[in-house]
Amino acid sequence: MIGYGEAAKPSHWLLELQVGGVLYRVATSPVVVANDAGTSYRYEGGLADPGMLPLIADGGAQQSVRVSLDIDEDWALQEARGVSLERCEGVLRHWHEGTTLERARIQLRGLSASAKYGSREDGLSFDLVRDPVSQSDIFPTPQMRATADTWPVRGGGQSLAENIIGQSYIVPIGRPGDATDGDDVTAFPEPVIPALMVEFLATNQTSRLLLAVGRVTAPAGVVRILNATSGVETNSGTVGYFDDLLGRECTYAEFATGLSSAGLGDAGDSYFWAAGATGSGVSAVLGIPNPFGSGELRGAGDLLLWALLKHSTIRVDR
Repeated sequence: MIGYGEAAKPSHWLLELQVGGVLYRVATSPVVVANDAGTSYRYEGGLADPGMLPLIADGGAQQSVRVSLDIDEDWALQEARGVSLERCEGVLRHWHEGTTLERARIQLRGLSASAKYGSREDGLSFDLVRDPVSQSDIFPTPQMRATADTWPVRGGGQSLAENIIGQSYIVPIGRPGDATDGDDVTAFPEPVIPALMVEFLATNQTSRLLLAVGRVTAPAGVVRILNATSGVETNSGTVGYFDDLLGRECTYAEFATGLSSAGLGDAGDSYFWAAGATGSGVSAVLGIPNPFGSGELRGAGDLLLWALLKHSTIRVDR
């Protein structure tokens, strides 16, 4: 979502078009855009403003838009060489200055159709037609990673464990994973998920482990944390919810007295897992809630519906 601060910044339309194995990057004005990893991409000017305010207002429901670009390229020669200008993959984005490429809103992703061109000076125009196969989102998004841009949230010397820097946020679906030692209730393997040490203090004060992006189901209100390196495990203090530095709500487990007091050792040298709290049984799982029913999201039907409605722009009847 575009914040108020971003909306006040100058914006540009960006087009990426793949023609004959060549990727063209064109914008309404010449710009250089960096991604989250710091790689810069140069967009040459020449893209006509698509004037797509209706597309913005309805969340990207349009099936096509006419695109025109005027760059130093001989499209007639391309066709003469056997390079088709039809069904070329294209992405149209709306980008605000001062933000990364991943923050640009993808307005339409699809294939070229009805391409028209003349002499070299006439440029190229075509319909960018929505391709249902390419409408799925990447989730977690590239920004959902444990980095200095996202954690730690609290000041006072809190640190992000070096061994998890760059790791993607967890999205637990159903009851993933297993641990070989039981939970003092069941003798068989149980569901577990990775826990990322996003905030810790060397002076042994409050530590937080990131469990998932968004709110997840934790019926017992606490979870058991296992140190995968040393084999030590203990119940956490509480399961809570907090926004990262980019404003995304996350679920975390907190140790009010720090890791060492809990017997879990050094955060920087260890990897951690989260499981149901001791004595709570395997029902105390950590899975994203089912928006269409009770409990955690699981089952092919609800999972497919969740993917279609929450993480794609494909229009479906419910």
